[in-house]
Amino acid sequence: PEGKLLAGQSATRAAAADTDVADPQVMQTVASRETSLADNGGYVRVLAPVGEGRPKGVVELRFPLTNVQRPAWIAVGAHAVFSAVVIVVFGLLLFRRNLLVPLQRISAATHAIAAGEFDTPVPADAPTELAAMATSLATMSQALLAYRQRTAEQIAVLARTNAELERAQDALVRSEKLAGVGRLAAGLAH
Repeated sequence: PEGKLLAGQSATRAAAADTDVADPQVMQTVASRETSLADNGGYVRVLAPVGEGRPKGVVELRFPLTNVQRPAWIAVGAHAVFSAVVIVVFGLLLFRRNLLVPLQRISAATHAIAAGEFDTPVPADAPTELAAMATSLATMSQALLAYRQRTAEQIAVLARTNAELERAQDALVRSEKLAGVGRLAAGLAH
């Protein structure tokens, strides 16, 4: 960095005599009594008033950017890469927690239902769309369980009816045999 005193003694008298002091940024620093900072092409310019109350002068410091730009770009690039990695990792964790894990649970429940375990609970603790799908799957599972129970009851009713029909058929065959024997006996008796 390089620096120089732009105005000595009375800053306002020096402003009229020196062309550097007539710079609008210098005049603003003198008037506001505050330090100013500006980017002037290849360097950063810092102007600071000197003295209490009314400034006695203004100090100018110039910092060339040629030495700063490369490390700054390295820092900016490293920050961008780090930020990208953090965003990707965070995104993957959210993706896994909000999509993959609920889908795996729903898939496991679906396989259990397909294997005939209709009373398997379907987890509905997922994002809205997956929760709706899980609820539909649970409803379907309950419907299949009810269907299976109705089918088992109907099979039991059919088995009882079939047994009754077989008994009735056996009784009918026996009575036909007895009727045939009775006719034969009546025919022999004549």
